[in-house]
Amino acid sequence: MSNDILNFYSKSKDVYPGDGKHEYVENKLDYEELSKIKNWRKYLSNFHQEVFKYDNYNWNTIEHCFQAQKFKNIDDDVYYKFTINSGSELGLGNGEMARKNRKLLILNEEQLTLWDQQKWKIMRKISKKKYKNSIICKQILMLTNDAKLMHIMPRAKAMHFKHLEKIRNKLI
Repeated sequence: MSNDILNFYSKSKDVYPGDGKHEYVENKLDYEELSKIKNWRKYLSNFHQEVFKYDNYNWNTIEHCFQAQKFKNIDDDVYYKFTINSGSELGLGNGEMARKNRKLLILNEEQLTLWDQQKWKIMRKISKKKYKNSIICKQILMLTNDAKLMHIMPRAKAMHFKHLEKIRNKLI
């Protein structure tokens, strides 16, 4: 992996790779093709809206699918509300709405422990499905080369999205 670092989140500004806040790239020319895609950072966000299929349901965002997985096998009706198939306001809403509804049910200690143990594996499986089937998302991910991918949000600790890097490496 290079020393390059690219940051993104759902409301990222559209600036040249390496010019984003706290970003670093050794050679900006390595990202010339990436820079031609308007708002490329937003596509890497879990909030990016592009319908994809996972577990035989249609999902509006990775965030919808991810948050729903907490409720799978606990309350199938709540799980289903996150899907487009449900026709619910939540399922048809944006990623921010899905995130706000992440505590629609409060998990007990045992359920929460299990979720914490498997959530990143689940995130990778969901993301892999979306990136495998989205031409533009796959292209953007590939054009990040071997940069470290950091998800940043205001007033929150940056998160290293290793799962996207692993997906990128398998697509090569």
